[in-house]
Amino acid sequence: MINKFRYLALILLFSIFSIYAQDGSYSPFSYYKFGDQVEKQTVENLSMGHLNVYNDTLHYNFMLPSSLANLKLVNYSVASAFDVYLLKSGNIQGRAGVFMVPYVTLGVPVGKRGGIGFGFKPYSTSGYLIMKELENEKIAKTGEGGLNRVFVAAGLKLYKGLNAGISYNYYFGNKIARFIHYKQDVYAISRQVDNAVYSGSNLDFSMDLTHFFNRKYYFQAALLYTLPVKIISENTSTLEISDSSYGRERIVRTMNLRQDTTLQFIPAGYSIGFGFGMKRKWYAGVEWQTEKWSGYQNDFFTSDKVSYKNASVLKMGGFWLPDFRSHVKYYKRITYKAGFYYKNGDLVFDNQPVNEFGMSFGLSLPMNYYFSAVNIGLEYVKRGGPDLISEKIIKLKIGLSFKDKWFVKRKIN
Repeated sequence: MINKFRYLALILLFSIFSIYAQDGSYSPFSYYKFGDQVEKQTVENLSMGHLNVYNDTLHYNFMLPSSLANLKLVNYSVASAFDVYLLKSGNIQGRAGVFMVPYVTLGVPVGKRGGIGFGFKPYSTSGYLIMKELENEKIAKTGEGGLNRVFVAAGLKLYKGLNAGISYNYYFGNKIARFIHYKQDVYAISRQVDNAVYSGSNLDFSMDLTHFFNRKYYFQAALLYTLPVKIISENTSTLEISDSSYGRERIVRTMNLRQDTTLQFIPAGYSIGFGFGMKRKWYAGVEWQTEKWSGYQNDFFTSDKVSYKNASVLKMGGFWLPDFRSHVKYYKRITYKAGFYYKNGDLVFDNQPVNEFGMSFGLSLPMNYYFSAVNIGLEYVKRGGPDLISEKIIKLKIGLSFKDKWFVKRKIN
């Protein structure tokens, strides 16, 4: 037992260091707010159109803390993601790829009525390079950084099939934007560096219900409410003048333009979902989610052309499992998943909302050890529009979900 704790603790620590301060976006829209929001779900749920409502006894759905009450086995999950961005603005096109680790989680059942969970994941990420070339000068805008989330959660079974849960979340990170101006035949280069260091915390509450009909079919409902997050932002803005006259760039002058502390808020939000399925066979669900971004303000990373409004997302998805008992035909034990979502976006650029549409597909490949599995998700996302920067993103995600029995007394010594 102690060896298992040590082994998982080492993996968890290694994974945390590997996903800290990732640059997982190439979108110019990531300049605004805290950056691009990273998908919140596990690979299993993301492959079903980002559904939060689905949960079972084998998987830790960290977006639904109440689902911890259903866990029967210890669940350790880690994932990797590779995204390809295809950007277009007028006649200008670009392509870029990024790699990141979207989450590391551990869920542990406690007794017959509860469970606890821990995890680390990026909330948002920023990364872009915009180059404007004029006749005798160049202007570049670059960005990096993002916001990370560490959480601890607990779920409790209130009644048969009815669970409640709570999650404490701590947010931290930083975001940097650079504006570089270079003139031809002039050795001086000006660079403005804006850096914001973030910290804050909040609570999430959820309830979920699973009701079986004839021990075969079941209905699920889930409600998630997220309290607003008060983010303390420590802002510094610096202007650097560099000299490259001797073939090597050196900073010759530095000026502090701004140094202060401001408050920002990640707004409150909630989601409600419903699903219906056949045990160990198929499932279909629908979900609606909203976040109240209309009151968001940020005078540090901002633009006169940008405003914000409340966001809403409609999600639909499900899975199909041909025959989980099959020992001869492996493909029948694979779970096939699909879904889609449409997001009425919170960002309004030049009076045009930045909306988003995504389709997802996935496979859950069982491994021989207990109910462990390799989960593969493929997603296509389209964002922006003809009068805005158009983004087409292809996302490949691979998740590992290891499960085991702990705290079981030996019957034979």
